[in-house]
Amino acid sequence: MIKVLKRIDPMPFAKILGITYGFLSLIFLLFMSISFLMPSSNKKPAVFVMLFIAVVYPILGFVFGFIMACIYNFSAGLIGGIEIEVEDKN
Repeated sequence: MIKVLKRIDPMPFAKILGITYGFLSLIFLLFMSISFLMPSSNKKPAVFVMLFIAVVYPILGFVFGFIMACIYNFSAGLIGGIEIEVEDKN
């Protein structure tokens, strides 16, 4: 059965992307924290980057998720939505 995704509610989509980007930032931070185990003379730039990723990345995910949903809704109104094939499991 083929269905068409005609509209995405921007706020829930933005929340999902914010959470997703938050989890991705944790993965990035895990790999970046490994760099702290290596000898280095100046760790301040790395700390700044880690804080930036931890705070700003999820916020950007939320904002861009909201914008992307709005753009999708506008585009779907012009040319139609994305066709997806679904199957009922009974």
